[in-house]
Formats: sequence, structure tokens, C-alpha cells
Amino acid sequence: MTGAKRVLRKYQKPLRAASFDPNRAWFSNPFAFNDPLDVNLSTTDTCFSVFANERHFKDVVAELLQKDKVKEYNLFNEEIIGKMRDRDSLTYEKEILFLIKQRFDASGILCLFSGDDSEAMWSYYADDARGFAVEYECSGTMTLALRNPHLFSLDVSYFRTLPSVPLAELIFSPSTAVAKMYASKRIDWAHEGEFRFVNPEASGLLNLPCGLCVKRVIAGHRMDGETKRLLAEHCESFQIPVYERHVRIGNIFERQITAAA
Repeated sequence: MTGAKRVLRKYQKPLRAASFDPNRAWFSNPFAFNDPLDVNLSTTDTCFSVFANERHFKDVVAELLQKDKVKEYNLFNEEIIGKMRDRDSLTYEKEILFLIKQRFDASGILCLFSGDDSEAMWSYYADDARGFAVEYECSGTMTLALRNPHLFSLDVSYFRTLPSVPLAELIFSPSTAVAKMYASKRIDWAHEGEFRFVNPEASGLLNLPCGLCVKRVIAGHRMDGETKRLLAEHCESFQIPVYERHVRIGNIFERQITAAA
């Protein structure tokens, strides 16, 4: 989808109810992920490629670096570009791979769920429905990319066998390489239907991406009364509607609430 709006969800623990800020979101560091292979694909050098040897590879990279457009792509920082220029390095490819991997490891990633109400997501990410879900509405993928040039906006792809990311792909086709590295997961996680915003410069509590806005907040059906009151009060101060989830005799429904209720 490029132009159509879509709805995404973020499931949250109850302890985040009182501090929820609709203008900011938590971009997690890859080291905090529960899947050890997430943003941790294998990277390889150019041994088996179209390049005759490392010198040939360095020559082609040097020609690429004459184009100013390389500096515009936010995978490459000054340190990486500096190492790509270092043709005298005896461990050229390994050093570039190390720096790029460092960059991936230092990124911040906002993980959102693209499906409808999910019992599994309530259970795992919202403390067995004691937490809450933030429902976002956002612009289409192309619009998001244009409005957030400092971020990557990616739908996660799911594989039985995870791909690898060769160094040549990282340098000469960074768009596809970045999509693979940041948004490839094993098929075991496919039920999450994940969409990601990636900030390659920072992690932690960051400003919400442009084009993404909070539509409403839903309290889990096991959230305690005091936390629910605090959540509703907090959201009302931002003029965000709050609903509570109910489960009755096999049916799930939602009802809007207020802090005074």
C-alpha cells in the first residue's frame, strides 16, 4: 500500500499507562528484542561475487563514492564512508561490515502490529490484557517515507530460512539490504504482521513519525480499576478517546469510557 491510510497497534504493559505520550513512542534497541536473530542476519564479504578480487571491489567502491548521492542515504555515516575510502586497509571488507553491523545494533525500532484485535498480542505484549493497546492511523508507505526521510518505514517479511546480506548488497543496493536486515523474521512470528519505523541514529523515547497519529486507546479487559482511571485521565488531557475491552461468553466488544466513569 502506498497512498491508502492504515491502522496499526502498539500493545503496552500497564506500567506505561500513566506516562503515555501520544506525541512520542518507544524505539527499542535490537538487543532488547526477544528473537535473537532479529536485526542480526548473517553478513558476508565478496568472496563469491562478480568481483575478481578485493582490489577490484575497492576500485568499484571508489567509483561509487564519487557520486554525492551516496552521502544522502542514511545507512552510511561519515565513519563508514571514511572506511570505504580506505583502500590501503588490509582488512577492508571486515572493517566495513563491522561498522555497518554496529550501526544496525545502535538503531531504534518502533514495532507496530498491523492486524485486528489479537488475543496473542494482548497476552504477550500487554501483560495478559492487564495493559493497553494504542491504535494509530497512518499515511500510506510512500507518504510515510517522504515525510520521514530520516527513518526507514518497513513491512516485516517472514521466511522459513532467513536471508543473508552480502557486503556488496549493503553498499550497492542499500534499500534492499536495509529492508532485509531490519525487517526479516522467521515464519514463526508471522502472526504478528509487523510494521516498523527504524531510526538508524537513536533509540529510546523519540518523537512520533510524521503521518502517524493516535486514533484511540483501548484498556485490556484485565486492567485494574485504578490503572484504567489513570489511563483515561491521562488520555483525556490529550483529547484522545479511551475504550475498554470486554470478553463475555465468547464475544469480544469495546465500550468507550471516561476518567469519571
